[in-house]
Amino acid sequence: MPEIGKILEGKFARVGFSLKPGAIVTFLEEGKLEENTFDDDETADERLTVRVEVNGEKKLITPNLTSMRELGKAWGTHTKNWIGKKAKVTIEDKQVFGDWKKVAFFHPVSTVSSSEVTKPGKVSPDTEELILELEMCATQEEFVKKMATLSARINKLTVKDKLIFTREKQNVELRFSSGPGEQKEIPF
Repeated sequence: MPEIGKILEGKFARVGFSLKPGAIVTFLEEGKLEENTFDDDETADERLTVRVEVNGEKKLITPNLTSMRELGKAWGTHTKNWIGKKAKVTIEDKQVFGDWKKVAFFHPVSTVSSSEVTKPGKVSPDTEELILELEMCATQEEFVKKMATLSARINKLTVKDKLIFTREKQNVELRFSSGPGEQKEIPF
């Protein structure tokens, strides 16, 4: 049976196709500002359209203002500085022109050189123990309580172990999704 998802999605990455909670996009270019007008709005706004790589494919995105503010705060307001940087996707229900829609938000991902990240399975015993404790949680409530009790130990991890822990924490969080396309963000 043919898969038509790529045809339905088109050249823009869309929520429910390429843009799913936890997806990582890599900025490939600085993008361009384009005039954006709506049928019921006589004023013109600008929007940023930029090519990214997501799930191994090149797509276009138009980050919303909230995402642009967060990315700009992390990487600067000149999008040329965004090239090669990665952002994590979260999906939220938002009211858009009177209708509730699932909207993608892009959050900067800190990157480190490959020499700073340990190989899989080569984490410190503390990190391994913390990850195991999270994996044992059966419910989201249990996970939240466990994160609160572990916060002091998490803060003592080295930078590379903290990055590994964060990645594994996000994998555990995915278990507690409340439904397709939804993910709860739990800060620590």
